[in-house]
Amino acid sequence: MGKIMATLYKKWSLSDQPSPNGLSLMPGRKMVNMDAQNNNKPIIFDPSVILDGPIVDGFRVFIDADTVCVNLAIQEGRAPGILIQDEAITAYTDGSCLNNGSELAQATEERMHKARTAAKDLTGSLPTQEAVWKSLHHKNFSHLITEFLWKLMHNTQKCGAFWLKIPEHEERVECPACKQMESMEHILITCNTPGRKQIWDMCEAMWRKKFPEWEPPSLGAILSYSLPDFKSNDNRPRQGVN
Repeated sequence: MGKIMATLYKKWSLSDQPSPNGLSLMPGRKMVNMDAQNNNKPIIFDPSVILDGPIVDGFRVFIDADTVCVNLAIQEGRAPGILIQDEAITAYTDGSCLNNGSELAQATEERMHKARTAAKDLTGSLPTQEAVWKSLHHKNFSHLITEFLWKLMHNTQKCGAFWLKIPEHEERVECPACKQMESMEHILITCNTPGRKQIWDMCEAMWRKKFPEWEPPSLGAILSYSLPDFKSNDNRPRQGVN
């Protein structure tokens, strides 16, 4: 086995790794990043990325398909006590998605369109895609809500057609109540299960205690709920509505 491992290029060898370069973010910087993310501000990239899932999902590399490199990519570290004025580069990543051109990417594009259209119907103006992506990380959203909305936008919840790929789990493809293909839009908006309607009825009743206007829920509205900026007659933000 040792001889086989020795034949691997440095790029793939587990025994030939670069020494730490001191570029990983310290705990204080990570806390600042968390605050910046919650307030829709730029964050400093942390090169120490931990991936929880298939390793293929961790790669976002765009190169010439005919280019092959077997050398190990090493980022030089900083010498102790020397401060270097780095050139700031702003990178936008929220708009990226897995498998560009695939059904997953097409689903993301379709849901982005629904979110922007729903926001326009409520506010009269069409938000940019960047505004929609930022709204999914609204400061008032918990991490679980943000994660749910991100998965909803990318159509990555494990329901409906997902189970067609899992042997002996095909029965999960259909909604047991409606006998049709399951989807998050069906679960949230159209399912005949009493619990779904009861939850939305409770939301409407609670809302109408303070505000008379109530818009029926839609997938696009759910994905863009933090975008509308309702104003009072004197042009002040309506607390509790936005």
